[in-house]
Amino acid sequence: MTCAVKVLNLSIVASSYIERTLRFQTSKKVAIDVSSWEFSLMAKKNAEDADDDAIITLTDTDFVEGDTTNTREFKILAEDGDGNPLAVQELFYQLKIVYDSATYDYPQTYLEGTLAITRTAQDSV
Repeated sequence: MTCAVKVLNLSIVASSYIERTLRFQTSKKVAIDVSSWEFSLMAKKNAEDADDDAIITLTDTDFVEGDTTNTREFKILAEDGDGNPLAVQELFYQLKIVYDSATYDYPQTYLEGTLAITRTAQDSV
């Protein structure tokens, strides 16, 4: 299964978080069961930076099933591992999916864009 990469630019206030819900359905609005899919997200200073240099990393356990099997909910927190606010900066992020690890054992990019870490909510407007 492949899909076109969607672009979505996001912003978040340092030391805060944003929550998003992904809903998967066919063009005819039929729900797609994603319960066997694996999700991940990385935000880096530059797209070509090594994964080990990611500023924000979400793994499959960070994507929880929503109200139905065709949804996944996730939260991006703008803090470091010690609870300190991230610096004001613009990051590049990619959300990747492994649709079927038996057939497609490599992640495919589903969503990407910039993730702006701002000082206040007004800065992100």
